[in-house]
Amino acid sequence: MADTKQTNQPVLSAALEQFKYEVAQEIGIANRKHKKFPNT
Repeated sequence: MADTKQTNQPVLSAALEQFKYEVAQEIGIANRKHKKFPNT
């Protein structure tokens, strides 16, 4: 990634963090519900 769009960096990072957090929660809830995967 080039540093030409530095102004977008904070917004992009915030959106990405939110996305990762939501995905992590989805995975955690799915794991708790289904218990398909063995605990590692």
